[in-house]
Amino acid sequence: MFNVSVFLILFYSSLCLKGLEAMVITKKTWTYELLSCTLESPDPEKMHGDLKVKHLTRTELALTGFAELNYDLAEDDDNTIEVLAYRSATGSESDYQLLPYSVKRQNVIVFLNGLYKDLIMKSLSECSNLPFFTDKFTGPIEKKRYELDNCIFSDESFPNHLPEGFYRLVGQFDGEVQWSVIINVQVMKKDM
Repeated sequence: MFNVSVFLILFYSSLCLKGLEAMVITKKTWTYELLSCTLESPDPEKMHGDLKVKHLTRTELALTGFAELNYDLAEDDDNTIEVLAYRSATGSESDYQLLPYSVKRQNVIVFLNGLYKDLIMKSLSECSNLPFFTDKFTGPIEKKRYELDNCIFSDESFPNHLPEGFYRLVGQFDGEVQWSVIINVQVMKKDM
C-alpha cells in the first residue's frame, strides 16, 4: 500500500510539473513592425534631427536618420530622461493608455548604464555612432551629430509575450533643452 501511495504521489507531482512547464512561455509569441519614429525639439539650436522608418526589404524595416546634439550631457548635470509606454488596441489616438512599463525620470548617464545598455545598445552598436561600452559609461555624451543607418531592433531582451496592438514609446528628455523621441510599433501574433 505504501509503495502504491508513493508511486501515485510521484506520478501526480510529475504531471503537475509538466503542466506548469506547459504554462511557461519560453518562445516569443509576437513579432513587431516599426511604424514610425520622430524627434521633436522646440529648440533646434540645441537639438534637432530627422528620424524615419525605412524599408530594407518588403518585410524588413529599419530606423535611419540623425540627431544633432549641440550641448554636452554629463553625469553631474540636470539632464534627465523619462520613458513612457502606451498601448492601443486599435491604433486610434484616443485609445492609447499609459502602461506600467514606464521608466521613471533619471539622469541620462544613469539611463545609458541601465535600460539603454540592457535593451537597446546591442541593436545600435553596428549601425550608429551612439555610445557603445562594456563596463560603465561615465560620459559625457558629447555635442555632435549622431547617425543611425538602417538600425534593426532585436527583441531578444523583451518579454516572450506581449498582447497584440499598437505601442508607443516616448523618451522625454529634460534639462538644458526639452526634446523627445517617439517610436510607434505594431505588435502582432507570431505564426507558430
